[in-house]
Amino acid sequence: MTDAVQIHVSLEDLIESERLADAASVLARALPGERVARVSALAGGASGATMLRVETGSGAYVLRMDGPPDGLRDPARQYACQAIAARAGLAPALLYSDVERRVSLSAFVADEGPSMPRQARLEAAATAVRRLHDGPVFPALLPYMDAMALVVGGFTAAALVPDDVGEQISRGFAQLNAAYPRDSADVVAAHCDLNPGNILYAGGRALFVDWESAFAADRYVDVAAVLNYMAADADDEALVLTAYLSRAPDPYEQARVGAMRQINRLFYGTLLLMAAAQQGMRATAADLSVHTYARFRDAPVGVASGKGKIALGCAFLNDALAEMSTDPFKEGLARLRS
Repeated sequence: MTDAVQIHVSLEDLIESERLADAASVLARALPGERVARVSALAGGASGATMLRVETGSGAYVLRMDGPPDGLRDPARQYACQAIAARAGLAPALLYSDVERRVSLSAFVADEGPSMPRQARLEAAATAVRRLHDGPVFPALLPYMDAMALVVGGFTAAALVPDDVGEQISRGFAQLNAAYPRDSADVVAAHCDLNPGNILYAGGRALFVDWESAFAADRYVDVAAVLNYMAADADDEALVLTAYLSRAPDPYEQARVGAMRQINRLFYGTLLLMAAAQQGMRATAADLSVHTYARFRDAPVGVASGKGKIALGCAFLNDALAEMSTDPFKEGLARLRS
C-alpha cells in the first residue's frame, strides 16, 4: 500500500489480490494527499468490471477496474470515448485513467432516476442520445454490422440453443444484415450498450456510464437500445423518436428503427447466453418458451448470475424472433431494400 492514500476499509475484500497494487497506485495519483474515508462495492452489470465507490473529504468517486482487452473491448478506446462524452456533459467526469493498468476514476453521480416520472426519463435519455450523436465521432472499431456478424457467428458456433432456434436466429440475422443500410453519414459517437443500468439521471438530464462497448457506429444502435429496454408501447416509442429527431419519424426511419431493434435484441440475447455458458449454465427449451422482456420492464432481472443472464437473454431472443415473423416487420425490411 501507499502512504499517500490511507484506505480505511479492507480492499482485499473487494479487489482481487493481483490488482491491489493497481488500485492503490491509481488512487494515490488521482487523489494525492487525500484521506480515503470509505470504499464500498457498487453493483456491476454483465461486463465483469470491478466498481468501487471511493469517498474522501472532497467528494465521492467511482474506481473502475476493467478486464483485459478481448478484441472488442479496449480500455484505450473506452477511456477516450468517456472523456469525449464527459466534456459534453453526457457522462460523469473522467478524473484519471491508466490504460496499462486498466483502471479509471470518475466522479460519482447519485442517480435521481427513481424519483422521475418514466416519460421524463424516456425523453431525457433520447435527448442525451441525440446530443451524444451530434458531438465528435468516437474512435473506430469496425463497421457495426460486421461486429454483429461476429457476435451471431460466435453464438451459432457455440450451439447454446436447440438447432431449430439457432437456425431461426441465423436466418433472421442474415435477412437483417442484407437489408440494413450502411450510411457513413449515420456513423456517430455511439455508446452501444444503453441498458438501464448504464443510464443515470441528475438535474433532470441523463448521463451515460460504462463506455467499454462504445465506438463509432450506426446512430440507431443507441436509439434501439433505449426503445427495447424502456419503451412499453407505441406512445413511448413515439415520444423517444420525436425527442431524438426533434420531429416525428418518416416511414423510412421507422423501418430502420424497427430493423435495428431486432438487431439489438439479437445482440443482447446472444451475448447474455454466451456469458451464462461461461458460468456453466445453458438455456433450456423451457427458458426459450416462456421469457419475454415485457415481464422484466418494471421488475428488472439482475444479470450478475447465470440464471439472470439466461432469463434476459431468452427474453430478447424470443422478442426478436416473434417480431421478425410479423407482416409489419417484413414490410419494413422491404422498404429498406427498395
